[in-house]
Parts: sequence; structure tokens; C-alpha cells
Amino acid sequence: MVLSHSNAGRPPKLCRPDQLLVALQDWREYRTYFHIAGDWGVSESTVCRIVQQVETAHELRTLPPTRQETSNTRI
Repeated sequence: MVLSHSNAGRPPKLCRPDQLLVALQDWREYRTYFHIAGDWGVSESTVCRIVQQVETAHELRTLPPTRQETSNTRI
């Protein structure tokens, strides 16, 4: 029997756009995770994890397509 765990785990404290802002804040301002975490109300390890996930998604280009990109693919 195969179990599906697609909805397993705790929901994230920050939505996707906020997670992107956290990563951009790290890249742009080069602040410590401690200070970024304090601004967003999460732990340092959460900030570290978010930045790593966004960097990986950017490298793999797995960010969701924009509306303009999806509308251009319609025939």
C-alpha cells in the first residue's frame, strides 16, 4: 500500500512571496540571519532554509511562470 504524504508536515509561517522577499533581503542587504529572522518573526534556521530553497529553485528555474509567460504559451 502506497501512502500519499503531499500534505504532510507543518504549514510554512511565511507564504511564497514573503519567502522570496526574505531571500532577496539576504542577497541585497547581506544582513545576518539573526536580524532577518527578527524582522520576519521566524528562527534563524528557518531563514537559512528559505534562502537555500529559493537559491535551489532559482538554479533549477522551478519558480512558477508569470502570467505573461503562461499567456504567451497558449495557441
